[in-house]
Amino acid sequence: MFCSKQIRIMKRVLQVRMIKEGIYRRQETRK
Repeated sequence: MFCSKQIRIMKRVLQVRMIKEGIYRRQETRK
């Protein structure tokens, strides 16, 4: 059972992680 606040935080963390992974992949494909 999560509070809406925790869900919002988790979603934000997932978004940041996806953005970081996207940047990392872009750098790898450039090599």
